[in-house]
Amino acid sequence: MLKNEDTKQVAVITSEKWLSLIDAGDSTESWNQTARPFKPDGEYVVLEYETSFERKKDVTEIVTQMKDADGEWRATGYLIR
Repeated sequence: MLKNEDTKQVAVITSEKWLSLIDAGDSTESWNQTARPFKPDGEYVVLEYETSFERKKDVTEIVTQMKDADGEWRATGYLIR
């Protein structure tokens, strides 16, 4: 079993890989790597990334990662604020 900090680090790595798919415009693969269906009970990590886009500066990307039934972390939520 992973310690709390190790769990968070795995979720961060998974989140960054998933965001790179979004950034590359690979919507099919990013969709394939999401957790479905939403389950309210479970282990979650919410990550915030400060970034900017061509047409919008000073943006926060919020990614919610969920530990899926197979033990893998998958994106289950994404919000741009």
